[in-house]
Amino acid sequence: MTGVKTGRYAFPLTLTHTNECVDHRMALIGDAAHRIHPMAGQGLNLGLSDVAYLSNTIIGAKKSGSDIGNKEHVLSAYDRSSKLNAYSVIGSIEFIKTSYTPKIAGSEGLGHILSLARNIGIDLIDSSDFAKYNFINYAGGNYTHPLKYEWETDN
Repeated sequence: MTGVKTGRYAFPLTLTHTNECVDHRMALIGDAAHRIHPMAGQGLNLGLSDVAYLSNTIIGAKKSGSDIGNKEHVLSAYDRSSKLNAYSVIGSIEFIKTSYTPKIAGSEGLGHILSLARNIGIDLIDSSDFAKYNFINYAGGNYTHPLKYEWETDN
């Protein structure tokens, strides 16, 4: 039997994000703005949210007659929305990742407390249809997109 034989490789779970998602006539979206490790598969949801927030910003600026590439008056609104959304998702994922870390540097007891809190949280979510529904919708990206899409309005 023939086949491809390669060595095994491992890649660390990394997180990177930029401090500035916008500049004059430029906006970063998705992995260019924030690259998160694949835990929970939230990278695509962040990218789609960025597209929706940037689209809303551009359409709103166009409707008001503003320069869509202006950093201070237009693109800064996208920057705020994108960062708030990304920090919320990243914080949630980092909390989950940390709660599964067996040892936290400098504190043996903290790892056990986080593990206990994680297990209690999972049990609470599992036992409540309301909590489960909201957790699933948050993880699915339904709560991280804009409340309204400007391209759906008739104006």
